[in-house]
Amino acid sequence: MRMPRDLITLLLPLLAPFMVANAEVIHLRDGAASVDAVRVAFVPGGLELVTSSGENLRFALDQVARIEDLTDPILIDQWTQLQEPARDVWRARTRLQRGDPELARALFQRHFSPRTGDEGDHEFALIIAEGLLRCLLDSGETEAILPAALETIRLRRAGLTTDRYRDLPVMIDERSWLIPHLPPIATNDLSMNRLSEELRHWRIDSDPFVSRLAELYASMDRRSVRPSGSSEFGVILMEAILGSRSLDAGLRRDALETLEELSSLDDAPGFIEAWRAWFGATSELASGEVEIDRILLDLLELPAVHQGSYPVLARRAIELSARVLAGEGRQEESATLRRILQESTRKVPPVLTPRLLPLDESRGPASNSTTDLETENE
Repeated sequence: MRMPRDLITLLLPLLAPFMVANAEVIHLRDGAASVDAVRVAFVPGGLELVTSSGENLRFALDQVARIEDLTDPILIDQWTQLQEPARDVWRARTRLQRGDPELARALFQRHFSPRTGDEGDHEFALIIAEGLLRCLLDSGETEAILPAALETIRLRRAGLTTDRYRDLPVMIDERSWLIPHLPPIATNDLSMNRLSEELRHWRIDSDPFVSRLAELYASMDRRSVRPSGSSEFGVILMEAILGSRSLDAGLRRDALETLEELSSLDDAPGFIEAWRAWFGATSELASGEVEIDRILLDLLELPAVHQGSYPVLARRAIELSARVLAGEGRQEESATLRRILQESTRKVPPVLTPRLLPLDESRGPASNSTTDLETENE
């Protein structure tokens, strides 16, 4: 005689404690206790399970160390394929957590595969994208950093979160949805030639902010960027930054005024002042309308004031200042700056600015200033 379905449903909770012996055992990483499950299923980026008490749990793959008593051949095959990324990403993010980004980078890169569909929107994807971003950021190689940066921003804006990097510095300023350590500075001509295609995933993203941001980064070496009328704070800032290099004097002036206005807002993100110092100085340098010594003092404000917060940008300012001084025939001052860079790649004396470069009021605008406002050869 068959038992009625309603009676089976009623008895299942009572029978569950006696079924645990046949359940899968999920062993977790990071010191977490193992979990007995009466049902498991692999989902994009993770494992979902039901415990013997009827609790529904979900774990990202990097949390899963091994699974005991797995008997379903389909689940066994799925886990066989997922074990490697689960292990690699766990190793990568623990290395990053303990301060070894160099060791972590290759593992993150192996599994970084950005997608634009919902199937790719999960915590595991965010752990990989943000981990790779953190590993690459100190290199200062903008074009190489952008895919991981844009994917991290996309996933964060989609509402995804993770606690894996909670003890590390925050990467994204959520007021602007920009990454303070990633100003739009082109660093490699060959990479820039390929950048528009490499950012195609994000240039066509359904999130208008992500799409516009990708377009702006792909336009870092161009002079045709104009305001789009967007109301997004981050877009307005990026368009002003890129507009500061325009050959159109009116557009350039408007862009610099916008930068000043944004940096003076009461709730302005702190990084804007550092960006304004760099792009204001390079705009003036390219225009040839401002005295070189004044521009150099503006550039060297970066290592003097912002070295601790933005070391890559501070280093760029010293490198550019050294080139400008050499071009002006001021070899001794140029050599001093280059010596500082050689002695330490990260530490710069905070008293660098005016003592190194005394103003010479007799000098006028530089005679050999470039008129190329489109890009600068880093």
